[in-house]
Amino acid sequence: MSGGEGAEADGGAARNMTLESPTRFATNQTIKYLVNKYCPRHNVAILDVGCGEGHYYQFFRACGIKGSYLGIDIKERESWQAKEENGMQISFLVRDAEKLQGLNRKFDFIVAIQSLEHIENDAEAIKSMRMCLKDGGY
Repeated sequence: MSGGEGAEADGGAARNMTLESPTRFATNQTIKYLVNKYCPRHNVAILDVGCGEGHYYQFFRACGIKGSYLGIDIKERESWQAKEENGMQISFLVRDAEKLQGLNRKFDFIVAIQSLEHIENDAEAIKSMRMCLKDGGY
C-alpha cells in the first residue's frame, strides 16, 4: 500500500489534523470546559486580559456565545479589527491590565489566558479584574 492509499484509508483525517502544542491543547480544553460550565450563552460580556493577537474571540464564538468580547493588551496588534460576527461584538483596546477600572464596564466572564505571568504586578491586575467583574460573574 502506498502512502497515498494510507491517507485515504483514514478518511483524510491526517490531512485535517492541525499541529498544536500540548500546552495549547490543554489550555483550550480547560477553557472549553469553563466556558461550557460557567459562561452564559446570550448577552454575555467577555473581557480577555492580555489577548495578544485576539484569536480567542473565535473560540468563544465557536462555543455559541452571543454578546460582546473586549480584548485588551499592553500594545496594539495589526490583527485587531473591531467587528460583529455571528451575534458577537468584537473590539480591542490598548490597556494596562492593572488599570481596568477606567473601562467603566462590568463583565460576566473574564479570562487572562497565558498572560498573568507576563504582567509585572499580577496581584494588582487580578484586583483590577475583580473590580470589573459583575456580581455572579466568572
